[in-house]
Amino acid sequence: MKKIILFYSFLLAFPVLFAQNGIDIDGDNDRINCGNDATVGITGTSLTLEAWIKPRAWRAEVWRGGIIVKEDDDVNHGYMIRCGDDGKLNVNIGSGAWNELTTDAGTLVLGEWQHVAATYDGAKLRLYVNGIPVDSSNVTVDIAGTDNNLVIGNWHYPDVDRAFDGSIDEVRIWNIVRSKAEINAMMNNEFCVIPEGLMAYYKLNEGVGGADNAGVVIAEDASGNGNDGDLLFFDLTGESSNWVDGAGIGGPAIASIISVSTCEDEYSVPSGDESYADVGRYVVTDTLASEEGCDSILFIHLTKGAETTSTVERERCASYTVPSGDETYTDIGTYDVLDTLVNTFGCDSVITINLTIFGPSYSEFSVEECGSYSVPSRDVTYTEVGSYVVNDTIRNFRGCDSILTINLTILPISSSTITIETCNAYVVPSGDEIYTELGEYTIEDIIPNHVGCDSVITINLTLFEQDVTVNQDGTILTANAEDVSYQWVTCPDFDIIIDANDREFIADENGSYAVIITNGDCRDTSDCKSVVNAGIDKNTLVNSFNLYPNPTKGQFIIERTQNLNGVLLNVTDVNGRKVLANVETTSNQFIVDLDAPVGVYFVNIVSDRETAVFRLVKVSE
Repeated sequence: MKKIILFYSFLLAFPVLFAQNGIDIDGDNDRINCGNDATVGITGTSLTLEAWIKPRAWRAEVWRGGIIVKEDDDVNHGYMIRCGDDGKLNVNIGSGAWNELTTDAGTLVLGEWQHVAATYDGAKLRLYVNGIPVDSSNVTVDIAGTDNNLVIGNWHYPDVDRAFDGSIDEVRIWNIVRSKAEINAMMNNEFCVIPEGLMAYYKLNEGVGGADNAGVVIAEDASGNGNDGDLLFFDLTGESSNWVDGAGIGGPAIASIISVSTCEDEYSVPSGDESYADVGRYVVTDTLASEEGCDSILFIHLTKGAETTSTVERERCASYTVPSGDETYTDIGTYDVLDTLVNTFGCDSVITINLTIFGPSYSEFSVEECGSYSVPSRDVTYTEVGSYVVNDTIRNFRGCDSILTINLTILPISSSTITIETCNAYVVPSGDEIYTELGEYTIEDIIPNHVGCDSVITINLTLFEQDVTVNQDGTILTANAEDVSYQWVTCPDFDIIIDANDREFIADENGSYAVIITNGDCRDTSDCKSVVNAGIDKNTLVNSFNLYPNPTKGQFIIERTQNLNGVLLNVTDVNGRKVLANVETTSNQFIVDLDAPVGVYFVNIVSDRETAVFRLVKVSE
């Protein structure tokens, strides 16, 4: 194919005024790292620092706005010129301790190009703005050297915020003392011939002001000492953090900016000194002789391209438009497509497209859900019990439409409310919970209904304590509980007394008696009461023992309070069944482990003379 060259240039020829670039520092992390060559490791008593600056904003402290900085803060060595704090200018030299001079606020202004300079001659530090002395101080020290790099627009340490915020141009570092007259004579001109004592000289004319300068990452040292600076952390595009229009100082030089885009096989610079055949982007500096005898510097922004080819695979649903927009494919099938674009270098980019156009897919399935169902796309939710034929559309694995036919059945979720009043431990229908503590509860339990869906049961539960206390008046025993069923029994074996079913019971013989109280599904037994006729010793065995803790979670202690012979221990439940039988002991304190369900039990202690019965409640762990 035909190759194209686009050649355009901006010739800037100024015998008096030389329009050139500067560099913009973003006030964050931008910096130009100029290395640590001996030529910038200036020591002793002779130093001059110069630069053009255009501040955009002031740093809060003057020491944060680094313009030219070569220092070691750990040992207080080096030199620097800085600005900030509402327009103050600062110079600082280190000799193991810092010796600095700072002007008043307002010495500098925002948004304007200003020339700043600092000198040291072994006796005085001096500061200049636009060639005019603005402050001085007496200092008699030797500047001490540092191994830290020279930095423009920031300082050596990367993690501390000391960046200048604005544009900088025409940076000069001297190992001699420049007089006021010398500063004024050349501050508005670039040097064509490098003067003696100029150790580092950054014209900062690289790049194109405010343009895309992605490849322009070196600030050249025009002094000939090789202290070229690396641009670190710059965006290199736009009006900030990039090459920008400079201070506009004059000089005996001619500069041209040439932009070239070509797809030809080779490009040669105007001087013929270099040729470029490889594809890429270049910033080329070429030098020609001008009429004034100084170099005429050409900054050539070269884009060297070539035709490119590529092959891509594309799978699309329903339709596909080629990248150039020239064709659209809508029929299902497979195609080999050629398309042509312009690549990043302005040359043809030929693309071979292996294209497949897919159609929609179809499927049908059945779903049974309890209560509600959301279709796969989540566009519709069904909550009414019944059967439906539902159509839905989602994306299949290719990203095309998948059309679904859903035979849907919504099954019912049921609910009910029941009221339970009991003095026994209560287990909910699902078996998931058991309640043993007295009180009122509103419980929600879930079990499957007849179609396998949730049946939600609300249980209003009252768990109460059955009154099983008995009052005794001689041989007359009276249960305190009213309107319940009564069954009087003998102790300690809880044998039923026939026809003893009244609230009141009159014992016709000596013995120990208790009553079984039945209230609905609650059944509990009172403590045993001893009935003794006149002339027979009173049963004192109950007072001979302590039983604790009561209620118990399983283990309890029986403790003697009187010396007795051996005793026999039995434990029965409320129905008279023995859960612990015929345990003999002669010790004054013994521990019993009751391995039985939660409920009410009776502890029977039998001596050779009497029987004592204790009512014991076992609760859950």
